[in-house]
Parts: sequence; structure tokens; C-alpha cells
Amino acid sequence: MLSRLEAAERDLDDVMLRLADPEVVADQRTYCDLARRHAELTSLVDLFRSWRQADEDAREARAMAADDSELATDLAALGEERQAEAARIEESLRTALLPRHPDEGRPVIIEIRAAAGGDEAAIWAGDLSRMYQRYAESHGLTIETLESHPSESGGFSRITLGIGGKDAFGRLRFEAGVHRVQRVPRTESQGRVHTSTATVAVLPEVEESDIQLLPEEVRVDVFRSTGPGGQSVNTTDSAVRLTHIPTGIVVS
Repeated sequence: MLSRLEAAERDLDDVMLRLADPEVVADQRTYCDLARRHAELTSLVDLFRSWRQADEDAREARAMAADDSELATDLAALGEERQAEAARIEESLRTALLPRHPDEGRPVIIEIRAAAGGDEAAIWAGDLSRMYQRYAESHGLTIETLESHPSESGGFSRITLGIGGKDAFGRLRFEAGVHRVQRVPRTESQGRVHTSTATVAVLPEVEESDIQLLPEEVRVDVFRSTGPGGQSVNTTDSAVRLTHIPTGIVVS
């Protein structure tokens, strides 16, 4: 473990030098990768230095206690206190050294959909949305509503949130799946308990990459407004839908 921590300390020094390179600053993708790596290494190295200092303090206090009979009791107590602190930090270091998910530090996109339960499922999806937003706020993360489809009875049939900040994906990636609630819903007049579900998809936000998109693989559909009449009705293309035929990805 010690050799890995010393290597991390050297890596941090190297990353700091590279971040000061004007060529790296000009390359935004490389700079962002290095900045993310700098944040990861800084927290680990800070822990390592705290552990090293506590361990040194404990050894020095024990050595001084052996040489000074008048202060031996106080110095021994100080040594035990710093040794306990070193042990606590060591546990944190072992956790910090566990393999990280490659997308751990990326921003995250959360899509919440009402599932079984009708109107109450939409209300439940709204409750989940507020829960994730409060959680993000309490941990200093940024929140943006990317898309929402409100339900008439409250909540959402579907809502998509973008959450950014330190370890956003790492904090939220295990939230993916079906979430169930059993309660008497607001839509129930006879006091019966209903079971409602909502699905949560958690995806890391991908970085921009260079791709080759062939025009013949994209189908373009345009739409025009409809209505009883008016100057621009049925004359202006007011919406467009692009479909990537090989993958089925649709953008509208």
C-alpha cells in the first residue's frame, strides 16, 4: 500500500507540471482529463500525508515519553491518540485505493419514468426527482432539468436531470433500477394502500468525440404546424426529426 501511495504522490507532481504547460491548456480535452485526475490524486495524497504525519507524531511522542519521566503519561496518551488517528486514516486510505469505475468522476444523466401505478406512479416519479435534486444540492452538485413531461395529477410521466460535480456518477450510479413505493396515494378516496413503481436510468455523460456520420444513413423528417388557419399554418417547417438508420437513434 505504501508504494502505491508514494507513486500517487509522484503522479500528482507530474500532473501539476503538465497542467502548467501552455500546450496542454490549449487542448481542452486533455486539460479536462488532467484536471479530473488532479482532483482524484489530490484527495488521495492529502489523506496519505495526514496519515504519515499522524504516524510520525505517534512515534515521536512514544520516543519522548521514554526519555522524559515527568511527562511520560501525557506523552504516552498523545502517542496513543495520534496512533488511533493514523489507524482511522489508514482505513480511509484502503477504501480510497479500491479500483474506481472508469466513469466515476463524470457528470451524470438521470432519467426517471413513471411505471406501474397510473397517476400515483407519476407522483412517485416526481418525489424521486425531488429526492435526487435535494441530495445533489446537499453534496454541492449542480442540477439541470434537461427534459420533463408533467402529469395532470402531479409529478412527472418522465423527467431527465443532468447532475454535475465531484464524483457525480460515482455517487448516483447504484440508483439505477425500479423503485417501488407502497402507500395510500392522494388519488385514492377509500384509503387503500397502492403499490406504484418508477424506473430510474443513470448514465454517465459522455465526452465529445470525433465520429464519421454518413448523410445517407440519416433520415430527415420535417413537420409543419396545423390549425384552422393563419398566415404560417401549413407553410412553415416548424420541427425536424433526424433518425440514424443503423442505430435507430432519434433526435428531434
